[in-house]
Amino acid sequence: MQIVDEVVHLRESGYDPRAYIERSPALGEALALIESGFFSFGEPERFEPILDSLRTYDPYLVCADFDAYVATEARAAELYRDPIEWSRRALYNIAGASRFSSDETIRQYAAEIWGLQPVSVELKLPSGE
Repeated sequence: MQIVDEVVHLRESGYDPRAYIERSPALGEALALIESGFFSFGEPERFEPILDSLRTYDPYLVCADFDAYVATEARAAELYRDPIEWSRRALYNIAGASRFSSDETIRQYAAEIWGLQPVSVELKLPSGE
């Protein structure tokens, strides 16, 4: 529940993604690279709505999590260089998982973090049946 409390506190305190972008040179560089059109194959404005959202609203707190994510990725990459330790941790992870449902985990995360509830949708077959 600590993560839930942190998210609530961050939102209630007036989360401003621009402050996180200004504090993180790596995040600023990543956003600039996206904005440059490097990933959009001749359509530099393709990701403009995403960039605008990240800079102004950022509903999923991506900017707040960015540096921690990068640091965690670096630790994982370093750990991967030690095959014995990587394998040991992988086995502990598998053994400790017991019953796990990604659907249930996503449902719980959506409810606890974002306050979302599932919505029933009636789907029809393409043949109209």
